[in-house]
Amino acid sequence: MTAYIIRRLLYMIPIVVGVLLITFVLFTVIGGDISQQIAGKNADAETVAEIRAEYGFDKPYFKVEMAPVRESFKEDGFKAGMKSFFEGSQFLRHFKNAVTFNFGRAMDRQKISEKILQGVGPSLSLTVPMFIASLIITISLALAVAFLRGTAWDFGTVVLCVILMSVPYLSFIIFGQYIFAYKLDLFPIYYNPTEPMSFSVILPILIGIVASLGPGLRFYRTVMLDEIRSDYVRTAFAKGLTARVVLFKHVLKNAMIPIVTNVVMSLPRLVLGSLLLERFFGIPGLGYLMVESIAGRDFFVLNAMTFMMALLIVIFTLLTDICYAWVDPRVKFE
Repeated sequence: MTAYIIRRLLYMIPIVVGVLLITFVLFTVIGGDISQQIAGKNADAETVAEIRAEYGFDKPYFKVEMAPVRESFKEDGFKAGMKSFFEGSQFLRHFKNAVTFNFGRAMDRQKISEKILQGVGPSLSLTVPMFIASLIITISLALAVAFLRGTAWDFGTVVLCVILMSVPYLSFIIFGQYIFAYKLDLFPIYYNPTEPMSFSVILPILIGIVASLGPGLRFYRTVMLDEIRSDYVRTAFAKGLTARVVLFKHVLKNAMIPIVTNVVMSLPRLVLGSLLLERFFGIPGLGYLMVESIAGRDFFVLNAMTFMMALLIVIFTLLTDICYAWVDPRVKFE
C-alpha cells in the first residue's frame, strides 16, 4: 500500500504541471496583457509600466535570461539566485506562486488567498448539508426501489428520475425563488449579511436536494439492482433474514465500491461550492467568487481557483483508490 501511495503521489507531479501549463496558456498567453485593464482607462504609461513590472508581465513567457540568474547566485547566494530564476519568466513565476499557494492579489487589490478563505465557509454551509441529505435520501430510496423492482413503484420512480433529470438546474432555482421565497415568503430571496447564514441557505439546500434526486437515485438504483440479483441475496432471504437486514447489512455493504467512488469524487465540489445556487441567492462562497471573476475577467482569481480545483480532484482520486481497500478486503494494491 505504501509503495502504491508513493507511486501515485509521484504521478501527481506531471498532472499538476500540466494543469499549470494549460491555465497559463489560457489566462496569460491567450488572455494577453491586462495591465491597462488593471490600471484603468485613464492611466498613464508610467502607471501601466509599474503594474506590468509588479505582475511580471514585462518578462518573457517561458525563456529565462540566465546571465542575471548566475550573477545573483554568485553575489547574493542560493536563495536569491532561485528567486531570480523563478522571477525570470512569467510561467516560472506562475508555477512558483501556485505551488507555494501565494496567488498574489486580485484586480481589486485584495489578496486572493483571503478571498478563498472567506468563501470556503459559506460554500461549505450550503454544500455539506445538501450533500449529506441527498446521499442519505437517494441511497435509502434506491435500496427500497431495488427491492421493489418490477413493480409500479419501481416504474414510477424511474419515470420521476427521468423527469427530474430533464429539468434544467436553473429551472429549479427560478421556481423555488418565485414560489417559496417571493409568493409564499417562506425564505429570503437573496442573502442578507445581517441574518444568520443558516437562514439564507435553507431554500438553496432544499433546491439542491430536489435537483440531485433524479441523477442520484437513478445511479444508486442501478448499483443496488446489480447487487440484489446476486446469489447471496437469495440465500440470505432463504435463511429467513428480514428485508431490512439484507438490504442495509449485506446489499449496501457489497455495493460500497461504486458508492465510495461517487461520494469521494464529489467532495471537491463541496469545497468549491455551487456556482448557480450561490450566484442566484447571493451567497458569498467560492462559486459566487468564480462567477464574479469570470464576469470581471479577473484571471488571477480564475488561475488560483482552477489550480485548487485540479489539486483537490487529484488528491481525492487517490483517496478513492485507498478507500477501495478499506471497504473491500479483496482489493489489493501490488
